[in-house]
Amino acid sequence: MKINYYECIAIKIFCLRRYIMYFMHKPLVMKKQLFLVLFCLFFSCKKSTKQSTLSSEELYKQKCSMCHITPSIDALPKHLWKNLLPEIVAKMGLIEPGYSPIGGMSAVEIDAVIASGIYTGKPTISEAEWQQLKSYILKNAPDSINKYKRDDHKFELLSDFITKKVDLDGRSGSFITFLSYIDDKLYYSDLFGGLYTYDFKLNKSNLYKQFNSAIVWYEKLENDVEIFTEIGKLDPSEQKLGSIWVKDESVTERKIASNIHRPVHSLSKDLNNDGNLQHVIAEFGHLTGSINLINSKNNESLLLWPKPGGILTKTCDLNNDGLIDLVSLVAQGDEAIMGFIQEENGNFYPEYLVRYPPNYGSSWFELVDFDDDGDLDLITVHGDNADKTYTQKPYHGMRISLNDGTGNFEESFFYQLNGATRVLTEDFDQDNDIDIALVSTFPDYENESEMAFVYLENLGGYQFKEKIIEEVDLGRWFLLEKGDVDKDGDIDIFLSSFTYVFSPVPDKFTETWKKSTTDLIVLENQLFK
Repeated sequence: MKINYYECIAIKIFCLRRYIMYFMHKPLVMKKQLFLVLFCLFFSCKKSTKQSTLSSEELYKQKCSMCHITPSIDALPKHLWKNLLPEIVAKMGLIEPGYSPIGGMSAVEIDAVIASGIYTGKPTISEAEWQQLKSYILKNAPDSINKYKRDDHKFELLSDFITKKVDLDGRSGSFITFLSYIDDKLYYSDLFGGLYTYDFKLNKSNLYKQFNSAIVWYEKLENDVEIFTEIGKLDPSEQKLGSIWVKDESVTERKIASNIHRPVHSLSKDLNNDGNLQHVIAEFGHLTGSINLINSKNNESLLLWPKPGGILTKTCDLNNDGLIDLVSLVAQGDEAIMGFIQEENGNFYPEYLVRYPPNYGSSWFELVDFDDDGDLDLITVHGDNADKTYTQKPYHGMRISLNDGTGNFEESFFYQLNGATRVLTEDFDQDNDIDIALVSTFPDYENESEMAFVYLENLGGYQFKEKIIEEVDLGRWFLLEKGDVDKDGDIDIFLSSFTYVFSPVPDKFTETWKKSTTDLIVLENQLFK
């Protein structure tokens, strides 16, 4: 039913009265909600009865492309579009009747959301245009999206590796937020701020450092300088509570950045050969976020990317000019692999290397010479499904994009895998090609839970032998790492579990994870056994 201008005003005056009555006796900090409510109520009612001069298809492409690649309407079923549309138009400056973008938030979170300005900008769409656009989307969205056929996969058990279960802490459940094998030692961190080392011979964990919130990245540089990335708040939030810590020759670590927005990765390197470290910080954020470069020499900050969703940054020389460039994965709307090309003056200019639709859920990538032609290619995984559009999506999976030698990438292969979130590459069988290990944190648990971990043995010509493990149901697999843990000359695989539930999962799995003491699975390569 279409609501005209005067009906819109009447509805919003009614809502405003309800808000005033509710907040009249509330603390001052909570009354800040009124700022956002007042703005949204009155500035989203536009007396616009004239339809757009654009066709509905043209309007869809125009409005969507303002922020990201225009997704196909059939990428989501109709009921999920209905859930998503109020949030979409709220970010465009209009509020749908009955929807509040700050509903259920704490007073502190409301303050942070208001400060972001996401919902309080000038409307970028008229009421008439929105009704036209919404009608077009819901008319053309499918009732369901096609699933892939399970018969397309021909799995066999992974007999090349022996599975070893590891209990890191003597407790059931697992909340590992970081995993790395450095200098023959396993480092891991948990949801509660502890960073630990694990001794495989003694089967014992030792607390290495304690922080106030989860460590999500740790880096040990060649000169024993250590970098700690503390997220601040793990759940989606506009609050800026994260920190970056450095420990060098001093006894204790020191903060080099604070009040940063949910950082999930940091890269520390002397990028311009001036003898000083530069720290590239991916602030995944939530509604807002960024990728920033901090120079340790003068603590100056350079904004590389002004949007949320920064996940991971690696280095390479993309244009073969002898300068170190950056390659970053960004998600949260404008999903892409970004190149940040270093100039002679030390600045970086951004360019899209590969761009993806906003529904892909881009999660991780590897830079590796997959086709053995001397340049680095991209292997990406897409499958983050912890949002308002949870359903099995046939476009989730792994993509291989080949480099033409000049930094231009083109997708050459797609492997469908529901909820793919991590990828690890290595010539595990040492036959001179790249094998691939994949983790899905969001598999189809109802029907194909065995696909939470898939090992792809490279047979050449984009042919892979697909392998799975029997013990896959013992945890909700989240992170991947590699290393020669048994010192036999081949590379082993580590999988860590994170049983914090953030998407629909059948009860039988949550009950299993609550009781399971398996925090880590080590897949010991049997190549030289």
